[in-house]
Formats: sequence, C-alpha cells, structure tokens
Amino acid sequence: MENKKSVSALYSWKLKDVILVSMMSVSLGVMYLSADYVVQFVRPLFDLLGLGLLAMEAVFGIWFIGNTLAMYIMRKPGIALVTGILSAAVQLPMGSPWGAIVIASGLLQGLGAELVFFLFRYKKFNWGSMFLAAAVCAFFSLILDWYLGFLAEFSLGFLAARFLVRVASAMLFAGVVSKVLADALAKAGVLKSYPIGAKRLDDSDPSDTSNLMENS
Repeated sequence: MENKKSVSALYSWKLKDVILVSMMSVSLGVMYLSADYVVQFVRPLFDLLGLGLLAMEAVFGIWFIGNTLAMYIMRKPGIALVTGILSAAVQLPMGSPWGAIVIASGLLQGLGAELVFFLFRYKKFNWGSMFLAAAVCAFFSLILDWYLGFLAEFSLGFLAARFLVRVASAMLFAGVVSKVLADALAKAGVLKSYPIGAKRLDDSDPSDTSNLMENS
C-alpha cells in the first residue's frame, strides 16, 4: 500500500507543480529569447575572427537550463519535457527569430533530459545525473540541426569540435548552473514545499544518515 502511494505521488501533479512549471516556462522563455537576440547581435564580431559558430556553441547550454532545473526541483515524470515545450512556446508570440522550429527544439531538448531521469527511475538527482542529462540534451539538439541541414556543409572534424563545445556548455549551464541555483534556493527555504526542499530537510535530520550523499 505504501509503495502504491509513493508511485501515485511520483506521477501526480499538484496545483503548485503546474504553477511553478508555468512561471518557470515564462521566465525561461524570456531569457532564451533575450539570449537569442544577444547572440545574433554579437555573432558578426566573432565571425570576423572566424569563431562565429564555435562562439555560439560555447553559450548553447543556456537553452538547456530549464530542462534540468525544473526536473531537479520537482522530480516528477514529464517535468523536463513539459518545461522544454512551454518555454519554447512562449517565445513565439514574443517574436522568436526561429519561428515554429523553436517548439521542435524545446521538445527534443526536454525529451533528452527526460530520458536520462527516466532511466534513473526519477530517483537519482546528483552531479552525475545532471551532467548526463545536460549532455543528452546537447546530443538531441543536434538531431534537429541535422534534420534542418545545418550540419551538411561542415567537415567531420569541425562537427566533432562543435559537439564537444556544445556538450561542455550544456554541462556548465544545465549541469552546474542549474544545480547550484536550485540548491541555493532550497537552502534558502524557497523550495521547501517541493521534493528538493523535502530532500534537504531529510538530509539535515541527524537521525537519518542513509541518504546524506544522495544529493551530493
């Protein structure tokens, strides 16, 4: 009976989950769109140095932050996927330079993160799972680039370099930044009604030391 309750709690969304996902998606959508325009503005400067594409890859991880951040906080199936899609969708009415393609991008990136946490049965939330989720987001984002023909004109060596830089950027922003930010908010007590906050309270209980390293 207890196991059934835990499964039900894992898969059920509460109103607070819907509200937080919605708020995060809007905020992230604005951030992503702003980053798009900043990159478009400064890219010509890097193009002059022959570093335009690699410079963009170095900040590509910014667009993966929401997928891992939302999941790390709420730890429920579908969180990464829904956040990825919604944060992309809110960019359309604000004038995304990518048009409807941004929806496919958000879907694939969210699916990439979702897959990793699904494989861990939504029980492992640490540096390893965050880094792996970020890397898979980067890989899934390349699927859309390939489908749209953005990779056809480049050599295998340059594509490998782009991928490595994108993965490194993903690990920095969707791995380090997302985890550090969420941990800081949880420590401040802002997220105490969400799984990350409850986990921190459990870990701080001196009578229970079984999970002290789970979230390290």
